[in-house]
Amino acid sequence: MAQENRYSNGIRLFELALVVILIGLLAAAGIQRIMGLQTEARRLLVDNFAQSLQLAGKMTYMQTSAIGELGNPDYQLVSYGLGQGNSIQVSYGYPAIVSIDNVARLFDGLSGRWHLSTDGQWLDARVDNLSDCAVVYRPPHQPTEQPQVIKHTQGC
Repeated sequence: MAQENRYSNGIRLFELALVVILIGLLAAAGIQRIMGLQTEARRLLVDNFAQSLQLAGKMTYMQTSAIGELGNPDYQLVSYGLGQGNSIQVSYGYPAIVSIDNVARLFDGLSGRWHLSTDGQWLDARVDNLSDCAVVYRPPHQPTEQPQVIKHTQGC
């Protein structure tokens, strides 16, 4: 009988070790899946911000066109259709980069995950402050130019 208990205790220890190993493997697989979801979420943020910026640009262009100020490189557009404010500086009909606030007015409740900066020529909008997970915007500098919206998702 003493040997029967010894074998039964050994099997329980083996089963416990097996369960711990399986839980560890499942946890490792779960962490990889969560990291993949985070990367995908960042890419979607970049895509959505770029599309929103393009649509906001088209909206300001149409409103500026209706007023007859498309040829103006420095025009203050007053509109109640804008996000956080009712006026925005435009350049040839598109949102100008005179300040970060000027572009942020296009969006209601911009997530704190976005870090906006500008050098006066380009707007750099980064997700979680990652340099290769961003949207870069440049307004036109001539009446015939289109704004540039460039997405960087390789570092998301």
